Amino acid sequence: MNSMSSIESFVQAIDGHPDLVKKIPDELALSIPIPVIQNKGEKKPKILMAFFYYYMRGIPPGPYRISVPRYRLLVDLNTMNIISFSPVKDKDFGIEWPERKPVGEYTPAPGLTMDAYKKKKARFYQLYEQILPYFQEDKSHLPDDQADAIIEFKTLFEELAHKPLHPFYKALNPAFFQWLDHFRQKQ
Repeated sequence: MNSMSSIESFVQAIDGHPDLVKKIPDELALSIPIPVIQNKGEKKPKILMAFFYYYMRGIPPGPYRISVPRYRLLVDLNTMNIISFSPVKDKDFGIEWPERKPVGEYTPAPGLTMDAYKKKKARFYQLYEQILPYFQEDKSHLPDDQADAIIEFKTLFEELAHKPLHPFYKALNPAFFQWLDHFRQKQ
């Protein structure tokens, strides 16, 4: 069995962080983290991870209705210090959406077992750990195996991040998605 990546451990720690657990309703789901580089251009820029919390309501096997993000969270990847935590609305992401209307629905892929989902998620976080230093250094030319890892990461992101939320993810840090797309276009 593969060991858990440090980013996966980080996400689990954030999901159970006592300061956050007190502030948010139990029904809210935590997003996948998106990196934000602080002090870009310095010798060692700082990596922050941006998240949002959203509602996902429904009864298994779905479909699940997904809400506009309700809170945004920014956390230092190395120290786990909470940089900011605030309620948000659609307009904070540059998106206009009718009040109380779900942004869409999510239905798990037919035949996707929990074990298969966990394996995909573990692989996603392993790749995240592998590519993050390249994003931090703003590398645009990589060895083929690293470019392939970025393409696999992007593919898994598109599978694991619920599609109706993709515009909100991209709004957290458009530069990250532009960087990922740079490698996808090379294929």
